Amino acid sequence: MTEEMNPTNEREPNAAGQGPQPKEKLSFRQMYRKLLQLDDTPHSIALGAALGMFITFTPTVGIQVLIVLILSMVVRFNRFAAIVLIYLSNPVTIIPIYYADYVIGLFVQGESGLSLEEFGLLWDQSVSTAGEVGFWGATQVLFKSLGTDVIIPMFIGGGVLGGFVGVVTYPLTLSWVQRYREGRQGDNHQDS
Repeated sequence: MTEEMNPTNEREPNAAGQGPQPKEKLSFRQMYRKLLQLDDTPHSIALGAALGMFITFTPTVGIQVLIVLILSMVVRFNRFAAIVLIYLSNPVTIIPIYYADYVIGLFVQGESGLSLEEFGLLWDQSVSTAGEVGFWGATQVLFKSLGTDVIIPMFIGGGVLGGFVGVVTYPLTLSWVQRYREGRQGDNHQDS
């Protein structure tokens, strides 16, 4: 079988002639550097990062990439910057993020609600039930089992928290990209 027809997605043997190596996971520092090096305007990268951070803090896991793609049809921004950052919401961070959304939403509504432990238990029960019926069925089960008493504050809080983090992310990322590029231009002039 030729390389083009090889259905597996393995990498070539390394320089030492050893077998295919698994893809390396990028550290936060490496991802940050890749963001700074994107071939796009600083504004587009910063806007992508800001929108990615906004989406990260909304209770939309499972459809976040779809949200980025739909938004990119309306607003010009760097999709890669947004997609990289939405993965900050993952199985490890989802309960703390969603609980923060929930608490902020309750605060905005002037209400009180579940403790972190109660929220985590409710979430775990909902996810285990939802895991048996596929993605869209799981989404329905999850929303029904969490109920509007939890879902509505999560969306309100996610909008507030995501909006705040997104607004802070834009100028920071814009500044970082501009400084990185100015530094790179300075290095290029010194080489001449």
